[in-house]
Amino acid sequence: MIGWVRIILVAVCIGLLGLSACQTTTQTVTPEATVSATPASPSIPAGSCVGVSGGTDGVLMYVTDVRVGTHPGYDRITFEFTPAEGSPAALPRYELSPVQPPFTYDPSDMPMEVEGETFLHVLFHGATGVKMEGDSPEQTYTGPREMKPDHPSLVEAELQGDFEATLAWMLGLSVGTCWAVVELDDPTRLVIDFPHRSE
Repeated sequence: MIGWVRIILVAVCIGLLGLSACQTTTQTVTPEATVSATPASPSIPAGSCVGVSGGTDGVLMYVTDVRVGTHPGYDRITFEFTPAEGSPAALPRYELSPVQPPFTYDPSDMPMEVEGETFLHVLFHGATGVKMEGDSPEQTYTGPREMKPDHPSLVEAELQGDFEATLAWMLGLSVGTCWAVVELDDPTRLVIDFPHRSE
């Protein structure tokens, strides 16, 4: 049975001259019989903020897919998860934070170069792309570690680290890009949309 889908709409706009107060809108909706894998991009209110967090503590989720795409009016990145044995199927706790270079890989601390004008750090606690349940490790995420789609808003996405059930990705964005966050179930996904900037 499909439960409630909690949708969090967060407007974040990183200005050229600094950051101002945050505006956040939270909605709870009853889903249809099926949840679209590509929901419509929500409208984003004007405003700016330094970050957002959500998800659930105390779970262990395996990332199985990270995909990017562009749509009329917005770009999208989707993180998809499946639960480890004995763990509830819930989105792991996440933190989205605007950051500035220099960047380093975790845990090596080697320099990391990311294309873009502004940058978003996506951090998951209780998530990994390596399954340790059997006799030998198994990769649950076998996709690219670095993607450069060069979309209007989302310029680059790169895996920064996967260590001790802490998973981090760095996103390179165009100037003035905002974002909206959507939590989805069946399967468990975190969707981040980046509206295209009006010229």
